Amino acid sequence: MTRFFSTLSAVVFAAVLSNAQHQHHHEGACGTDEIIQEIFGNDRDYHKERQDVEAWIDEYIANNPPSEVRTNAQGESTSIHRIPVVFHVMYDQKRDNISKYQIMDALRVLNEDYRRKNADTILLRSVFESRAADFEVEFHLARVDPSGNCTDGINRVQTSEAASSTNNIKRLSMWDNKKYLNIWTVGSINAQVPQGIVLGYAFFPQFNQSGFNDGILQRHDRTGTIGTSVSLGRTLTHEAGHYLNLHHPFRNGCGGGDFVDDTPRAASANFGCNLSTNSCGGALPDMIENFMDYSSDECQNTLTEGQKVRSKAVLNNSQLRGDVTAEANLKSTGVVGGDVCAPIADFFAQNNVICAGDTVKFIDASIGANPDGYKWYFHGGTPATSTERYPQVVFDQEGMYRVSLVVSNEAGTDSITNWRSVWVKYESPSPFQSWLQEDFEKINIPNGNWSFTRHGSKDVDVKVTDNAGFSGTRSAFFGLNGNTDEHGVFRLISPNIDMTRAAQATLSFNVAHAPIDNNSQTLLRVRVSTDCGKTWVTRRTLQGNLLATAPATTGDFVPQSQAEWQNSQVAMSQFTGPGQEILIMFEVENAGGNNVYIDDINLNVVLSDDRYELSKRRFDAFPNPASDELTIELESNIDDVSTLTLTSVTGKIIWNDDINISSGERIRMNVPNFANLPSGIYMLRHENKNGSEVKKIIKK
Repeated sequence: MTRFFSTLSAVVFAAVLSNAQHQHHHEGACGTDEIIQEIFGNDRDYHKERQDVEAWIDEYIANNPPSEVRTNAQGESTSIHRIPVVFHVMYDQKRDNISKYQIMDALRVLNEDYRRKNADTILLRSVFESRAADFEVEFHLARVDPSGNCTDGINRVQTSEAASSTNNIKRLSMWDNKKYLNIWTVGSINAQVPQGIVLGYAFFPQFNQSGFNDGILQRHDRTGTIGTSVSLGRTLTHEAGHYLNLHHPFRNGCGGGDFVDDTPRAASANFGCNLSTNSCGGALPDMIENFMDYSSDECQNTLTEGQKVRSKAVLNNSQLRGDVTAEANLKSTGVVGGDVCAPIADFFAQNNVICAGDTVKFIDASIGANPDGYKWYFHGGTPATSTERYPQVVFDQEGMYRVSLVVSNEAGTDSITNWRSVWVKYESPSPFQSWLQEDFEKINIPNGNWSFTRHGSKDVDVKVTDNAGFSGTRSAFFGLNGNTDEHGVFRLISPNIDMTRAAQATLSFNVAHAPIDNNSQTLLRVRVSTDCGKTWVTRRTLQGNLLATAPATTGDFVPQSQAEWQNSQVAMSQFTGPGQEILIMFEVENAGGNNVYIDDINLNVVLSDDRYELSKRRFDAFPNPASDELTIELESNIDDVSTLTLTSVTGKIIWNDDINISSGERIRMNVPNFANLPSGIYMLRHENKNGSEVKKIIKK
């Protein structure tokens, strides 16, 4: 191998180096040459040092063949390398100041990919299955900073340089690269690229490496899968590969390769997801699924055993990455053991609004928990408990469910319980048949029908407020003025609405908002789901002047009159017809704005002919609101059995009865023991063979 390296020129190694600093994936061409030229020029010493590292790795692999994986009694690997991480969030506009939850989601993607726990491993083609590897590498936010103080592993710096960054931005915030993996997130990366944009770049390990020429710099919109991200988060997976000395499989084309035998060479970078590509005409096709190619995030799912061997060599060398993963460093940075800071428990659900039988994925957002120090409790879920960091749980019954997490390390234990962590929506028959009217005068949120999700600061309230309303005194409230600096996304989600008998529909609502200043980027989206929250379609976006209804103010905005509200309407007819059940989401993205209020939500529906025929029967309940007595009146146009059911907003059946009724007959009856019910919202459903109708009943 020494003979091989002696034949390589510095020019060739400039090309090798370029594979660590690049435009990643599918939006454009590589920015490598420009970045390398700017940073290193013709620095022969640097390229010689890279040659020395590669020669050492080859010699190490030759003398230390991979050994059998060691496991504990649970079958888990005991050869894990853990890496302390610090995120430097470099932001210009407040939207760039990504939330802790987005960072935690990015770490989740990174850890799942490197431990081969990512859900899309099943997409790996069978010809490559024997080559796929659990890398036995984990990434954890540091709990102790370089000064010995407790930290959450996130350092935020506001700077105009983040809008168009170069490597020089690192001088504003950097921790010792011998102890931490530094990751910088920015708005964009300044590189003159012929095609596309630069999404991120990283540095290979080298001996005596400076922090300035180390770590990962990437765009925040490729960090994780939530918040500002527009990707599946694989940019960070790719860049971490370079940090661990992995090359691109297309390095130097068909005559080059990545120094790994089990990744087929590629003639050039692969974009998109063309699984038929065999660019070098070998026995195997290009490995589109490999994280180190440029293929789309959706196609990537794998690292190989050969790539793992190269990375383990780096991690076992104290002069390369071994000092970062050493036990003494893990203790001093608070990742494991030792005299560390007490943990802080936190979590969020990736998808906490579901239908019965769906799966919820929970994301650990705790600070300072030991890698093995997790205990989850899921009320109503299967499994009921878990010790995994990112558990997946099935909820089979409609309703709201609490979730608890207990985390621990040697310095202590902390716990958190979210009492309304999961909403399992009511499906067929939905309590809401072709209608939705809500003025928030009689309800609070969340409840059994209205739910919300929070991917941002807990200082932001999402609730019903008594401070303002358009038609009354109450409205739904997004308290952004509680935290105007950190980006976040907050969602209010409607009940499940059955649109089967609707022919046309229009959603209307009133909104009030004042920006903090003219630079506010806060926006409101109206989105619709037809698959119980799995996917969403954006139907209306209000931002800037389209969202603002009052002058800018740095104070806590409260609308003072109807003049500080505006009405918005959204066409919804595309979601009507047989089998259509929808959820409606009001999504507020915090980016330096002030409070947002929503009131008088109305889904105005034109019924189809069969619904019109159904409406000829009479079904009424009065008085409404009611206190002591609720009277039901029925008149049918057919001979049939009518079923009446009164439920709470959480779906609990309070009373039901079957009534035999003849065509043209009118019946009046009272709901038994109605006076004894607690005040609140109830749903009264009437069903016969023609369909069902639901009325919202208010008990005073």
